[in-house]
Amino acid sequence: MTRDRPEGVDQVADDLPAEPGSTGPRSLAPFTVSIIAAASSVGLVLFRTGHGLERTLSESLSPAELIVEHRNPLLSSIGFPSGSELTSISLPLKAYEILGALDFGVLTANRLVVAAEVLWMFACVWWAVRVARPTVSRNVAGLAAGVACVAYVLAGNNLANWGFVWGWNYGFAYAAVCLAMAFALRSKWNPCAVVVAVLVTIHSVVAVLTLLVLVPLLVLDLARRKVHPRWSLIGGVTVASATYIVLARGD
Repeated sequence: MTRDRPEGVDQVADDLPAEPGSTGPRSLAPFTVSIIAAASSVGLVLFRTGHGLERTLSESLSPAELIVEHRNPLLSSIGFPSGSELTSISLPLKAYEILGALDFGVLTANRLVVAAEVLWMFACVWWAVRVARPTVSRNVAGLAAGVACVAYVLAGNNLANWGFVWGWNYGFAYAAVCLAMAFALRSKWNPCAVVVAVLVTIHSVVAVLTLLVLVPLLVLDLARRKVHPRWSLIGGVTVASATYIVLARGD
């Protein structure tokens, strides 16, 4: 005669790490769906956007435009603050400079950055789901992250991305926002501060807009004495992100 196991025990057992010395697929079982979803997301995004950059380069950048910009360099810097200036200091977009210095072609560099952007978004959304709903299994979080990546690539073109969605800094920024909000909703302000500091180096305007939402939540938590921030940590990451912006601007 056997006793029925309480509902949910099997799932909890699946999420527990394997016993020391054990080998085999069980140790990867909690992440199987997540790994498949991440790989599928990268594959779908690269397939979907494979010709986006080629089309943009061939249809949008005419020789006449290049001559005009060369003779009038100020044209490339005129605009609102999240234009060329913020692009030049965005940390993920520094990857293009590194790949260019390593003699990677434009299209290859774009695909590598896109792949990194998809994995970043997948990881941030996966983590955000686990923070917001700790009882959710890792595989369910993986499915949610996969849906987020696929939905982003299927959303179509928009003005902010100039005809192609991936390969810029928006995916990096929005994914960090999801994670920061998840930490804030759980009153985990110390890791939230770290994520916001990283967000500043990705897209400072998005970081400011995010802070407009987070600061009132922090004030409420402080008033209710539900949180005890480590101000040394928050101050340290603030100084670090501000130092990066100053050094990256170069002026």
